[in-house]
Amino acid sequence: MSLNLSRPSVTAGPAGSDATPFSAAAVSGSVADFSFTPFLKFFTESMNHLLSTFESNQLTVQRMIKEQQQQFSSHLESLHAKIAQTDPASSSGRSPTRGFHAEEDGSDGLPLPPKKRKQRSHRVKGNTQVVDGDVDMATYNQFLQYVRDHLLALLGIKDLKNIADAKAHCTISEAENEAFIRELPGSIQITANDFRLDLSRDRSTLFNRTAMEVFTADFYRKVMQDNWYNSPPIPTQYLQVDIISDCFYYHLKHVKSHYKHFVVHMALDSEAARIKEDKRLQRMS
Repeated sequence: MSLNLSRPSVTAGPAGSDATPFSAAAVSGSVADFSFTPFLKFFTESMNHLLSTFESNQLTVQRMIKEQQQQFSSHLESLHAKIAQTDPASSSGRSPTRGFHAEEDGSDGLPLPPKKRKQRSHRVKGNTQVVDGDVDMATYNQFLQYVRDHLLALLGIKDLKNIADAKAHCTISEAENEAFIRELPGSIQITANDFRLDLSRDRSTLFNRTAMEVFTADFYRKVMQDNWYNSPPIPTQYLQVDIISDCFYYHLKHVKSHYKHFVVHMALDSEAARIKEDKRLQRMS
């Protein structure tokens, strides 16, 4: 960048004037002493550093998004593969035995499905009905009840009012969440026998989406292979991966509200009561 600095014209003041005349040599020397080069260099380096930082952060964000998309796609493909291996015709006449089921891979199984409880009403609102077209509301509500019951079975509780008893399976730390996302060695593995949720974060996190896939695969297998939830039987139109997953996703919002009330708020109320009691004892001492 070149600067064209022309000398100002210098005219002497009128005779007898008090004005001090400008010295052309002095002005020229001052301009020569002042250089814009260091300023321009600093400005250029600062802008280059800012641009480099921005591009680096942008690439990091894009890489993280791509990794999460690949992880989710991989989990979804694994889920479809497991369901594709299921042969309903070969096991449609099977009945669950008493005690515990043995999983196909030889690991410990889950207990028998919970006893049928009194059906609770479920109002279908607009976009929360995940089955297209006209449905029989009696069978649809029963199907939703089976989904709720199966989640309780996986968490090992009888009612959402007892969700505090499953607190260890319903929340994870920031470090555990980061390890799960990055698939680090020793990170949490969600299975039907060790089912986990993260009710402290959004339903759409990678951890909760993985839990949804595990729930869907296990529910489908329990119904089709182990003959669970068959009194009354579930209509085949509901036994689709996307329908089971959507029902679980919508129900998870209800589960989160119970966790917030019976775990989070209860803990806050207990802490507030403890602080109040400490202050009362301090005043008495």
